[in-house]
Amino acid sequence: NSSSSSSREAYYDAAGAALIAASLAYKQMGLYYAPAFGMQLLSRAIFRERTWLCTMYRIAIVGIAGLSVLGGSAAPWFYYSYLEQSSTPLRELMTRLFPWHRGLYEDKVANFWCAASVVVKFKQRYDIVTLRRWCIALTAVAFAPAIATVCVRNAHHNGSGAQRGAHFARVAALSALSFFLFSYQVHEKSILLASLSIAMLAAPAPRLCVWFQVVALFTMYPLLAREQLQVPYVVLAALWLGGAITLGHVALPWQRREPLWLRACVAASAASMLVAHALHACVAPPRALPDLWPLLISEIGFAHFVAFYALLLYQCVCFVRDDHRRRR
Repeated sequence: NSSSSSSREAYYDAAGAALIAASLAYKQMGLYYAPAFGMQLLSRAIFRERTWLCTMYRIAIVGIAGLSVLGGSAAPWFYYSYLEQSSTPLRELMTRLFPWHRGLYEDKVANFWCAASVVVKFKQRYDIVTLRRWCIALTAVAFAPAIATVCVRNAHHNGSGAQRGAHFARVAALSALSFFLFSYQVHEKSILLASLSIAMLAAPAPRLCVWFQVVALFTMYPLLAREQLQVPYVVLAALWLGGAITLGHVALPWQRREPLWLRACVAASAASMLVAHALHACVAPPRALPDLWPLLISEIGFAHFVAFYALLLYQCVCFVRDDHRRRR
């Protein structure tokens, strides 16, 4: 019946909250998915229960599950703080989880702060506290529209199960992309968190999935090159693209069945990445600008990720809009 189904859903949500809390306790990058999952759990509790009492009960179960995991993970530090009569162990824990003492970004990452630093030297012009506030504000503004569509979808129970799953994968990718593009202390490999969500779109959106992974791998090339992993990079990229082309998941310029604009975009994207690779491999950068080619790769990657963000957000909004029109 409906009550047993609701109770079962509440316990599933509690298990999900516990897993998200465990990922956050493991590393601060669990925050990349937290807004998407948090809004999903909260909106399900609000809109899928018939009474406010049931809603509060469901929120309490989910909250207790998440807080229990976080509290259990931090229990040893609370214990040592109690023994030492000092807050130093807890401060060390928070510093490890949220490394505010580190830089705005590491190396030449393909996010807003690194890309815009060509024009504005944020690290030199602004103090850390100001940059932290800007990071928090811009990240929240970036993921807010995506998680709003989750709230609207759950309010109206939009779409089939597969459609809702694809929509949530896009929202999770947007949440991770928002943190990657605008948050504090971002590393090149943090883009893998967005790539994981995009991988779940392999069935409904194979072209998007294929090309996003190509761009994500491309932006990590300077990091891989420092570790002398150029050969695995080339081999894996060739295998990935070869498989995608064989399955028809890449819009090649000579394939007339694809729209002209899509073929032009893929051609321009591929050309920009190939040129950057050629410059990195064959042309020595000026002595005054030793990081010129890694910076070029980050700029190209940033432009791609902004385009992917806009496309994913557009698809999320269209999903909610189209369902609303069908209901009318």
